[in-house]
Amino acid sequence: IYTELGAEHLCQICTEHPRYYDWFSDGTEAGVGLCCEAAAELILQNTSVPALEAVPDDDFEPEALSEDERAAEHELFRMRDELFHIVKAEPYLPLEERMNRLYSTAVNMQKTCDTWMFSAAEAAYVPNWTDAFWQLGSLTRLLDFFLTLEINEPAWRDLLFETKAQLPELLRHRQAFLSCYQDNLYEYEQLLLYFLYRHFMGARWDGMLCGRVNFALISTC
Repeated sequence: IYTELGAEHLCQICTEHPRYYDWFSDGTEAGVGLCCEAAAELILQNTSVPALEAVPDDDFEPEALSEDERAAEHELFRMRDELFHIVKAEPYLPLEERMNRLYSTAVNMQKTCDTWMFSAAEAAYVPNWTDAFWQLGSLTRLLDFFLTLEINEPAWRDLLFETKAQLPELLRHRQAFLSCYQDNLYEYEQLLLYFLYRHFMGARWDGMLCGRVNFALISTC
């Protein structure tokens, strides 16, 4: 369509994919999603914190928020920046330690958020997130959950069952894998930043701040 008829004949999904947008009181955030292989490559190749470029938009209509809602939104932005800092500003720390700090910081943020925004269920605190996650039981439950979701490709179901069967062996080789992959650990950082950037601010609707950080951590691991 593009080559024969021109860009003006593309439908909206073809024009916008894989971009996504999120509208706030002071502007709109946009980015590209991991669903596109080319976008995923760009995300993983980047080595910096997500940079926001201010672009004028004459058609922008700000969200109609009260002063309290606007203040809460700005506080969530500040919290997100703090999480970005933990991921990228302390590269001398092992990635797992940064992930643990990210989780404990999110738990404290959730408590703060609950006092002025929502009354979300209290986050179940664990002293070491990565130790709790990299357990046979935790990973088995995660794979079982994936198997309850809609599966469009039979090969994906086969891979889940195969991974579940090999979990003990995979866990035994995890440290060896991380050692071999040391020069590319920045890709994990970029994945973590991506999930935080894209999903964290959704907490302004339901207060589930810690849950979104947990989602980012699990999706990165």
